[in-house]
Amino acid sequence: MDLLTDFIGKINKKSFLSEFTFLAQKVKTPKGEEELADCAIWFDSSIVIYQLKGREVESIGGFSSESKWFINKVKGLAKKQIKNSIKFYSTNDTIEIENLKGHRFNIKKGDVKKIYKIIIYKHETMIALGLKHYVSKDVGFIHIFDYE
Repeated sequence: MDLLTDFIGKINKKSFLSEFTFLAQKVKTPKGEEELADCAIWFDSSIVIYQLKGREVESIGGFSSESKWFINKVKGLAKKQIKNSIKFYSTNDTIEIENLKGHRFNIKKGDVKKIYKIIIYKHETMIALGLKHYVSKDVGFIHIFDYE
């Protein structure tokens, strides 16, 4: 678990959300093992999917480097991971996941009616580019938040 995932887990654990929070879930598939979203919060028929992206200070090489990172990792890779998670939830008959308290649950196909999508990014020097959301032609509206 990386620093950002750990941070989100601690926030959810301190509140009542530990029952409903599932971090970095790896699930077995016919292809082997796949990772769902970095974090998911599941309430009844709704699920909030988080993708978390962070960048170390050592890898920063200036504004253009930061801008490329944001476009490639936050808008590109994180969106793709959200898309893959949504596809996984909608195409599998049952997904077994474990919450922060160690309890295992089965999400059955059709249980999830509404999916909220969130990307949280952490940076050291980057300007936020003023982006608070992104509308993807593949997965629709995605909220985007700076870690701070």
